[in-house]
Amino acid sequence: MGKLLEAKNLSIALPEDGGQVILTEGISFDIQKGEVYSLVGESGCGKTITALSLLNVLPTANASMLTGEVLFNDQDLLKLPEKDLCKIRGKDIAVIFQEPSSAMNPLMKVRAQLEECYLLHQLEVNHEAIDLMLKEVGFADPERVLNSYPHELSGGMLQRVMIAMALLLKPKLIIADEPTTALDVTIQAQIMDLLDRLRREHDVSILLITHNLNLVAQYSDRVAVMYAGRMVEEAGVEEFFAKPCHPYSKGLLRALPKMGSAVSTLEPIQGQVPLPKNFVPSCRFADRCSQVVESQCCSAPIAFKEVGPQHKVACVLEQK
Repeated sequence: MGKLLEAKNLSIALPEDGGQVILTEGISFDIQKGEVYSLVGESGCGKTITALSLLNVLPTANASMLTGEVLFNDQDLLKLPEKDLCKIRGKDIAVIFQEPSSAMNPLMKVRAQLEECYLLHQLEVNHEAIDLMLKEVGFADPERVLNSYPHELSGGMLQRVMIAMALLLKPKLIIADEPTTALDVTIQAQIMDLLDRLRREHDVSILLITHNLNLVAQYSDRVAVMYAGRMVEEAGVEEFFAKPCHPYSKGLLRALPKMGSAVSTLEPIQGQVPLPKNFVPSCRFADRCSQVVESQCCSAPIAFKEVGPQHKVACVLEQK
């Protein structure tokens, strides 16, 4: 298939009390053409900020990229002038934001915001394509939606507008940050089927950020697990669900309800993700891990190494 995008050693920090707090550290991955690559993990693990850093749209002006490269079409996006990067944002790489109510302009009707996708890239507005895309994402009456302000639409409707906006210019890569969270199950399936069809018919790649491991199992080709600003596991989706290696990955899967299971209660992972200011150099999952070996896990950083074909893990238990 060939690589469409490659992120190398991404590290992001925020200034605090005269120093800095590391948010993500040494994140590296690639996305193949026509592939669905998923990032999973609890809230606060660094998934969204990693995705936003690919287009240099960090959520706060104070955040800075300490190290890293993002190669797309043989260009390092992080070194491009802002005017050149703006030509790629929304056209070649589109984002479905997690909070559509915050991402849309409350003073503009939906029509104007969708037309703006064309105008910003100096393209002729295609009204027929806009109507068709709104129907594709589940709107039976596109005209009513187009004439509405964002506050006149429900959260689920806004999410579908955001998805239509991202797909309108047929990008090569879609960054989908929890794209179906606000949608009911029927519309959720419709949207994921639409994204999957675009992938198959137009060789579109998708970076899917989600908490829903069922979506990962159904639609992804590869999956990466993030914890406390680091990658802890990466594998093909079948390998991941059949043979997870990192204790955190195993914990996420144990917390899933299973059809036909006689178990009446789920098994949660005890504790919570540490705050960035409390990140340690060694294994950050050690204080929640039932298999911790303190002499190895808590003394030094754990390398992210291959333990099988296209399967990487950052755990001393798997690197013997």
